[in-house]
Formats: sequence, structure tokens, C-alpha cells
Amino acid sequence: MKATRWFCFGSILLFFVPVWAQRGPYGSSPGMQAGRYGNTSVDSLPTQPLDTREKDSLLSLREEEKLARDVYLKLYEKWRVPVFDRIANSEQRHMDMIRSLLDRYGLADPVRESAVGVFKEDRYASLFQELVRKGVSSYKEALTVGATIEDRDIHDLNGAMEITDNADLKTVYGRLRSGSYNHIRAFSGQLKAQGAAYEAQYMRPEELRSILSDAPPGSPGMGRRGRVGSRAL
Repeated sequence: MKATRWFCFGSILLFFVPVWAQRGPYGSSPGMQAGRYGNTSVDSLPTQPLDTREKDSLLSLREEEKLARDVYLKLYEKWRVPVFDRIANSEQRHMDMIRSLLDRYGLADPVRESAVGVFKEDRYASLFQELVRKGVSSYKEALTVGATIEDRDIHDLNGAMEITDNADLKTVYGRLRSGSYNHIRAFSGQLKAQGAAYEAQYMRPEELRSILSDAPPGSPGMGRRGRVGSRAL
């Protein structure tokens, strides 16, 4: 009987906790945090043959996550504000998640070395140079660069999820996208503090508005310069 009373009391408390307060570090609910990448361990999900588009998307996302990490590391060197350092660490975790999928499917890793600014594909090397050049020109421009990177990541993850029906890929891509939602909120919040606003360049404007409006009170980027909660990354 005592156990039943405690269960009922706990259920009532959970009912009154706001949804945003129940989210885990990637913007998902606590249940999404159990297991290796969420509520279901990716290792427990079946593998399915990958077609050419799925393989190409997976390989591109690995370098795209590295691009984000490398740019943020360089911008942290320049501006020394926590938002770049913490999100760079988050991007490293994203890289590791994609690497696990590459290993799972026996695909060669395009990231042959972890050195900053080194990429297999020239387009990423060129984009790295361009984004860093813009980001070091001013702090406001650095924040815009960060928001642009996350905008592109979300757009590309949306596309990657549309072309696959593999449960393991969709699970990981969903986690990455939730992280990018929080990252773009952080950068947008910092831009707002600087008297500026980010405008979508890759995703639809209404999608960006939806992401930003879903930010809970006190969400990352809404406080002092460069402050961002590590739990949300």
C-alpha cells in the first residue's frame, strides 16, 4: 500500500512538471537519455543495407560535424567565451556518434586525423577557412557563423532522415538534430543580446521560428555574454 501511495504521489508531481523541465541534455525527455544514444541503445537496433545516398549522407555528416567543432575551437581561441568552447565539446560527441555508425556499417572514416582544419573533401576545407575568416572579424559575426553552421546542420539532418528508413540512423540523427536545436538557440540568444537577430539561410524561416519559440525559460544563450548551459548541448 505504501508503495502504491508513493507511486501515485510521484505521478502527480511529474504531471505538474513543465515539459521543458523534463528534457535531457539534447532537448529530449529523460527517457531519451537512457541507453547509448537515447531510450533505445543503437546497438540493440537491427542493421539494414545502406544504399548509395545513405552512405554518402553518413560520410558527409561525419565531416560536417568536424567542421562545426573545428570552427568553434578557432572562434573560442579568438573570443574566449564559453559558448564556443562548450558547443565545440558537444560537436566532438556528435562526431563520435557518427563514427560509431560508420564502424557499425563497415564504412571507411573520412576523418583520417583530428587536426583542426584538415578535411578529406576540399569543400569542407574551403568552408572552414571562410567561416573562420568571418568569425574572427567581430564577435557578432562569430555568433552569426555559429548560427549558420547549426542552421545548415539541421537542414542536412532533415534531409538525411528523409532518405533512410534505418532505425539506427534515424535514432542518431534525431539526437544530433536535437543538439543542433539547442546550439542554434544559444547562438541566437547571444545575438539577441548583441542587438541582432539571425535569419535562416538553409532551413525554412518558419522552422527556425518554431525552434526558437520552443526554447524554455532560461534556455542557453539567454543570459550573460557567452554563457550557455552545458546540460542543453
